[in-house]
Amino acid sequence: MRNEKRENKRLEVEAYLKSRGFVSLSSGEAGLHFFGASIHNSSESGFGLVVLIWEDGSGREEKIRRIQTIYENVKDSKQETIYLLGILFSEDQAEEWAMDSFPCWILDFSRKELKGSNSAPRDLAGMREHVREILVNDQVVYQEVKKEKPKATKTNDFNTRKQAIRRLQYQPYMTILLMALNILYFLFLEIIGDTRGESQESLMFMLKYGADYWVNVFENGELYRLFTSMFIHFGIEHLAGNMLALYIFGKIAEGAVGHVRYLIFYLVSGLGASLCSCVFNMIHDTNTISGGASGAIYGVMGMVLAMLIVSSKRSATMEVLKVRMGIMVVFMVFDGMSMAGVDWVAHLGGLVVGLLVTLAFRDRKRKLF
Repeated sequence: MRNEKRENKRLEVEAYLKSRGFVSLSSGEAGLHFFGASIHNSSESGFGLVVLIWEDGSGREEKIRRIQTIYENVKDSKQETIYLLGILFSEDQAEEWAMDSFPCWILDFSRKELKGSNSAPRDLAGMREHVREILVNDQVVYQEVKKEKPKATKTNDFNTRKQAIRRLQYQPYMTILLMALNILYFLFLEIIGDTRGESQESLMFMLKYGADYWVNVFENGELYRLFTSMFIHFGIEHLAGNMLALYIFGKIAEGAVGHVRYLIFYLVSGLGASLCSCVFNMIHDTNTISGGASGAIYGVMGMVLAMLIVSSKRSATMEVLKVRMGIMVVFMVFDGMSMAGVDWVAHLGGLVVGLLVTLAFRDRKRKLF
């Protein structure tokens, strides 16, 4: 009877979470059931990850390891604050969980009390009172309304179109699109000519198809080169290095600021980098023909650095990450300055433009970063 009552209360808590918009997540572990949803109110703004814990399956230590794995996976897939909360349905393990560092609400069925572990939040998105009401009320408070399944339909892990769209929103498809454009244009140029730029003939070929040269830009009025040069690469190694960096930093920035804003910031950074390079070469009267996505990519690095600088998260890990990112950026800029044939002015210009544009146009209301 006791186990049956506990199971009924668990189902009520699940029904309540679903009524709040929480989506069930697969855990792969008996005795654990995860729910996740975005939370936006006056006290919290981020993603809530709630795990229901009962006696079935493995012991406490194994459950904690599994919870930590799921938590890390969710944190890696979302660029927002993650609120983790466990709800324990096992009175037998209550004392062990209460002393643990894991944030957990404990349901005391004998006393009809809702307790909290040492690190448990007092409340999360206004859920505490509702969970307590489920515990103390002998009647059914929340009950899931089951809908009739449509005939001959296929479902995936997310089951609904709305949830599938949410999942798609976190995919860096704008970064992938930019990578595809760079690769396709390189393959086109490689087929019809020499992209290495090691000879005068090769340089003239790259100039013909959109490379950057200050004389053409300022004296001939060919401003389009500020844009086309962002998709020009001198050889396969140049392309491969830039595409790897674009994917690493692009998916972070795109997930944080959104697809459209990310594309705008990327292009503005790239144009700023090209313009800085042309102005520098004009002042020094050099005959440099340049191109590459690196100026825009340094702009993306500037975006990531800006997000770390203004992040509301305060932890030792975050501070270390800021320092490491800053050191890496400084090292890459100075390393480029010491290498022949590298347009370090474009790198530095793109970095500064990306940093300033991101700081100037960040959405403070949405608390993106």
